[in-house]
Formats: sequence, structure tokens, C-alpha cells
Amino acid sequence: MITRQTPMEYFKDLVTGAMKNQHVETLEEVEFYLSSLLGCFVEADRLKNDILAIKYLAALQCGDIASRRLLRELGDISLFISGFFPASLSRKICGLEYYRTMGAISYASLAAIYGNKSTTAGFGAIFDELSERFSCFADVLSEVSERTSLGTSRDILSLYERWLRTKSESSLILLRELGIEPCETDMKVSQ
Repeated sequence: MITRQTPMEYFKDLVTGAMKNQHVETLEEVEFYLSSLLGCFVEADRLKNDILAIKYLAALQCGDIASRRLLRELGDISLFISGFFPASLSRKICGLEYYRTMGAISYASLAAIYGNKSTTAGFGAIFDELSERFSCFADVLSEVSERTSLGTSRDILSLYERWLRTKSESSLILLRELGIEPCETDMKVSQ
């Protein structure tokens, strides 16, 4: 029997696995948020080519509802790109650290807006957690990206080169799952 999975269900399993591999514990709602975020970005038109700082400035000048929408969009885009496509940022003027900082600031602003009000406190807690541990969650998304793109020998070589550059624990785990025991080398890897 063939069963269909929604993108969110598919990513939920991958996010849960990546969190387990990286020993990341968080609110269940944050795990759900990350899975939902990846499911939403299946549609390519979600990625807009906006300048993050300008979008942030616009969010600060809007009314409450528009501000929340823009801040969430900015945080989500920053998290998705810095987690799923970190290598693409090495060729940009505004690199990985910029994206991670803008995303963390956006989520922190959202947490402050939602605050401790009884009707929105759950959102405040989610966005506060995303802000405080932004890099950690970007690393979780990075592992999900690696797991979804290991279809060819070129992908595996790319994973090995990433491990050589970063010594990422998640990359090491993936290589070992593929039966590859990486070793140190004096060889330089170009970026």
C-alpha cells in the first residue's frame, strides 16, 4: 500500500532525527515550527530576494499586524537560508553570520511583541527559543539539508569536503552512516 506524506510530515521525521543526532532538546512547539517552516519552503516563491536590513526597518515602521508578518518572514527566511543553504552565503557580501544575526534579532522582536499575554504567550515562548538558539536550529536544518541531498557521489564528496572545512559533528555522523570513516588530511579544500 502506498501512503502519501505531507511535506510537513516528511520534514518532521528529519527534524526529529537531526535533533536527536545533535542532542538538541527544545519545546515540542519549536520542533513543530521547524518542520512546518521546511514544509512551507517547498514552494520556491516563498524565498524573496529582499535585503534583510531593509525588511527589518520596514517591520519596525509598520503597524502591529504587518510588523509581526514581516518579522516572522525575515526570521524564517534567515533561518531557512542559513540552515539549508549555508554554502550559498559564502559567496555573498552578507554572509552566514549576518543571516543568523538578522534572524535571531527578528525572532527576538517577535517574542517581545507577543510577550507574556495569556492569548499569545505560546508564540512568545516559541520565538524567544528560536532567537536564543538560532544557530543551533540552523545547524539542525543543515543536517536535514544534508540528509535530503545525498543522492550522488558528488553530493557525498561535497559532504566530505564540508566535514574537512567545518569538522561538523552532523556531517561526521552522516559520513559514518554511509560507511565512510573520514580522516584528517593536509589537503586544502577550496570554497
